[in-house]
Order: sequence, then structure tokens, then C-alpha cells
Amino acid sequence: MLTQTVRIIGGKWRGRKLSFPQVDSLRPTPDRVRETVFNWLKPYLLGAHCLDCFAGSGALGLEAISRGAQSAVLIDSNPSCCEMLSESIKQLDANTAHVKQSRVPGAGLGSQTFHIVFIDPPYDDDLIKPTLAWLIKSQHLSKDAVIYLESQKPLKEEDLAPDFTLLKAKKAGQVYYHLAQYVMSDI
Repeated sequence: MLTQTVRIIGGKWRGRKLSFPQVDSLRPTPDRVRETVFNWLKPYLLGAHCLDCFAGSGALGLEAISRGAQSAVLIDSNPSCCEMLSESIKQLDANTAHVKQSRVPGAGLGSQTFHIVFIDPPYDDDLIKPTLAWLIKSQHLSKDAVIYLESQKPLKEEDLAPDFTLLKAKKAGQVYYHLAQYVMSDI
């Protein structure tokens, strides 16, 4: 199997490389985008529970732990990705990171809630809005959770599920990336 690597760019594992399989729809978030995203997330990271919905290389979820998040659940549907994610976790001794092989939306996560969620799905699958709706329906979001969204086009609030506010948006090359916040409705 052909593999590639991506490095963690900050925190206690700065400079460590993560291996991941060469899969068509897998494109790790570029270093400069991750640097901006983690600057945005800095006020939310310390002690946060994170969910990396389309983990791929694990760069977002493992970077979050490297920078002070308490835990991360890394979900991916590709068995090869999950195998390499487990190996990366073992090499980093990241005992608060867990891999779950499943499809999103729909992964069974019990009653766990998350403060930070990373949603970087394969672009052609149009999964951002259904994933946000699943997170609300399954009650996996903590009050005021922040969500990182990556897409091939700019997103507007109407592109998101109800109860989300777009906080920030930026573009780097062909990548549009956004930070949204869940505003729990009082129903």
C-alpha cells in the first residue's frame, strides 16, 4: 500500500509525522490552513473533547490533542485509514485519542458530547449539512460547540443546518475553510 505523511505543526508533538494511505478522496488540511484554524481554536482547545468526523490522516484531531485538547475521537469509513490512525495513536502514545471505523453521518458514539468538531468530508459527497443535522439530532454537541468546516466552495449560514452561526471564513488556494458555532436553541 502506498503511503504519504503529514506533520503535526504545533504543541507537544510538533514536527512528528503521521502516515496515511494514498486514497483518492483523502487530502489532508494544508499546514498553513491548520495554523490559521488552530489560531482560531486557541480559546476553545484547552481541555476540549474533539470529534474528527472524516479523520483521514488524523492531522486535525491529533493536532488538537497536541495543542491541549483533552481527547479526540477520529472517525473514518476507510479500513486502511483506520489502521494507520491506530498506528499513529500508538506511536504518539496518544491514549486519549480513539479511532472508530464508521460512516458519518450515522456513527454510534453513545452519549458523548464534543466541544470542537472537525468536518472535512470528501468534497463530492455534499456531507456538511447532513453531518451537522446528525450531530444535533444525536445530541453530540456541547452548548456553544465550535465546528471547523472545509469545502471546495465558500459556505454561507444558509448552507449550514439551523442553530449554527458562521464565525470566520477564509480561502487558501482551492480550499475554503470556516469556523461555525452551535447555538443551542431553547426549545
